[in-house]
Amino acid sequence: MRSLLLVFGVVLSGLFAGDNVASPLEKWRNMPDGKRKALINAYKKFNSMPKERQKRIIELWQRFCQIPERERHQLTERWRNLKSIPQDKKEEIIRRCEKLESLVKNILDAMPADKREAIYKMPPQKRIQEIRRLFNEHSLRLFRRISQHLPENEAKELLSLPEEEFVIRMRKIISERKELLYSELLKSLPKHQQLKLAQLPKNQRYEALVSLLKENLKKQKECLEAVGTDVSVFQDLPFQAEVLAVSCAYRKVVRTAVDRLLELAKTIQDESVKTRLLNAFLSCNQESLPEPFRSNIEIERFFSLPEMMREEILGVLRQRIHSPPRQPQEQIIPQQPSVPQNR
Repeated sequence: MRSLLLVFGVVLSGLFAGDNVASPLEKWRNMPDGKRKALINAYKKFNSMPKERQKRIIELWQRFCQIPERERHQLTERWRNLKSIPQDKKEEIIRRCEKLESLVKNILDAMPADKREAIYKMPPQKRIQEIRRLFNEHSLRLFRRISQHLPENEAKELLSLPEEEFVIRMRKIISERKELLYSELLKSLPKHQQLKLAQLPKNQRYEALVSLLKENLKKQKECLEAVGTDVSVFQDLPFQAEVLAVSCAYRKVVRTAVDRLLELAKTIQDESVKTRLLNAFLSCNQESLPEPFRSNIEIERFFSLPEMMREEILGVLRQRIHSPPRQPQEQIIPQQPSVPQNR
C-alpha cells in the first residue's frame, strides 16, 4: 500500500508540477511510456481494491500532499532507497513493520473506546508521539515481567536502572539470548535432523527452526504447569520474548532441582550409599533407593516431576558427576556480559 501511494505521489507530482501553461492532458501525452504505464497499472490495482482500503489510501495521499515539499522529497528518496534494498532484507523490514503495526493496534484495541477515539482524532504528529509513549509504557511493563524469570542478581541489577536504560538493556538481552536459544535448540536435535535443517534454504531453515521452538515451548509450559508455575503470565508476550521467559523459568526449575540433589548427596558420608543413591537417580529407579531416602522430600519431589524435566535433570547430573567441578558454577543459560551504559 505504501509503495502504491508513493507511485501515485511520484507520477502525479510529475504530471501536475511545473509551468501552468501546459495542461495535464498535454503532460500525459508527453509523459514517457514507462511512467504512463506505471500510473495506469497503479490505477488498475487501486480500482480493484476493497472500498475501505481505497478510502485509507486516499487519506494517506491527502496527508502526503499536506507534507512540506522538503519532507515529501525526503520521503520519496527513502522509498527509492527501500526499492534498492535486496529482496530478502526488504521482506525482513516489512515483517518487522507489520509486527510493530500489529502490536500498536493491539495496544490501542485494549484501551477504552473513548481514549482510543481521542487518539485517532489527534493531529498526525501528536498521534505518533502518543502512540510511541504508549508503546514504551507497554515495553516497560512487558520487560519487567520477563526480568522476573532471569537469574536473581541480573534481574535486581536491571530493575535498578532508569526506565529508559532498563528498556534498552532488556531489548539487547532478548536479542542476544534469542540467538542463544535458537543455537541450543539446533544443537539438541539429532545429527540427521541438523543436517536436514542445514540443507534447507535460509528462509525455510528459519521457519523449520521456529516450528521446533514452538513445539519445545509447548512441552516446557506443560512441565511448568505440572510443577505449579502460573504460565498465564507468558500468554500475552510476543513469541521471541515468550521463548526466552518460558525457557528461563524452565531452566530455573531444572537448575534448582540439580543443586538440591547434589547438596543432598554431599550430606551422605557413606560412599556406597551415595553411589546407590546417584545410581537410582541416573536409572530413574525409585525402588533401588536406599531405605532411609525413599521418604525424603527432595527425592519425592524429583520423582514427581514430568518425565521430560526428570530426563533433563539427569542429563545435567551426569555431566556434573563425571566432570570436574567448574568455578564459577556453570549455568544452563549463561549470563551475558554487562553492557557499558551511555551516561
